[in-house]
Amino acid sequence: MKKLLLVVLGLLLTTGLFASDYNMFYHIGTSAKSIALGGTQLSSNTSGSLFENPASASYEKWTIDSFYTNIMDNEHTFFSGSAGFKWGNYRLMMGAYRSSISDIAQTDRPNGIIVQTGTFGYYNQLLKVGVQRQVRERLSFGLS
Repeated sequence: MKKLLLVVLGLLLTTGLFASDYNMFYHIGTSAKSIALGGTQLSSNTSGSLFENPASASYEKWTIDSFYTNIMDNEHTFFSGSAGFKWGNYRLMMGAYRSSISDIAQTDRPNGIIVQTGTFGYYNQLLKVGVQRQVRERLSFGLS
């Protein structure tokens, strides 16, 4: 048993760790409230909770949320929209989040001098559907 434990421990210590590189483009926040709270993603109780924590949705009948902001002199824009309604003990939600960067310089280097040859844009979009179930007064489950 000790030999097996040593072999497993040795494999764990000699295995290289690899990180996955991905872009969480909605890191800035999904609402004005989440940005004001320093990027806290647990504060919403409307359909906007679809992007943060779907279990925190607590609206009574229906809700519609929208959010728009831009940074860096209107070059980087963020938009989110979501809607939800209550159906029995369930709250159903759907929404979209879009991030776009416009006027990125496209360059070339003829003769060793960098010159701008045009511009392009970069867009990300996230579509989500979620459900929340109220089990007890202070216990709910959410999935998106």
